[in-house]
Amino acid sequence: ELARDLGRSRSDMFENVIWKDSISKYHGELYFFQAIHQESDVVPENVDAIRAMCELEPDGAKSIARTNKTMGIGK
Repeated sequence: ELARDLGRSRSDMFENVIWKDSISKYHGELYFFQAIHQESDVVPENVDAIRAMCELEPDGAKSIARTNKTMGIGK
């Protein structure tokens, strides 16, 4: 619903959302609730991995920037 309220394309949330009120530490371990759309978590990384495997872009940062721009991530 948050993505829809933000006017996101197809109501997708590309970012990994961590709910502020859920963050806690217990016995030295960090705990939090997160919300991330499954496809958002793997598709961009897979595109960059394919480019790297096929040696289409030797610079990882450039590949990530290209993927993000093409997919509209970070806008």
